[in-house]
Amino acid sequence: MTDQRTAPRAFGRRQSMPKPLYSANTATVIARAPRKDVRLPAAITAEHLHGSMSCAVANISSSGALLRLPTDLSASNIHLPENVRLTLIHDRCQVACRVVYQDGLKVAVSFLAPFSPLQRA
Repeated sequence: MTDQRTAPRAFGRRQSMPKPLYSANTATVIARAPRKDVRLPAAITAEHLHGSMSCAVANISSSGALLRLPTDLSASNIHLPENVRLTLIHDRCQVACRVVYQDGLKVAVSFLAPFSPLQRA
């Protein structure tokens, strides 16, 4: 009788190692952190924005998040600045972010610092 022991199967969609964000010939290779699909109401604030822009966090990881906007910014030629602040409405916390990718209704950000509680007004 043959030994049919196998490694336990990993849960989730991804069965292989995450793909690096940069090409292999780059000196620094960063593996993509595991993402968790969520649906959290949030807001983006930045220096040149008047007030805040509502959005929803579509997925989140330890290093960043994918945000979905209610309106297509590319249609109005609006580009977010490089550094923004993301506020999670229900958790009452905020984090400084760098915009990594912006395309229409999607904005990907990387976290620059840990989350901090909102200051009461």
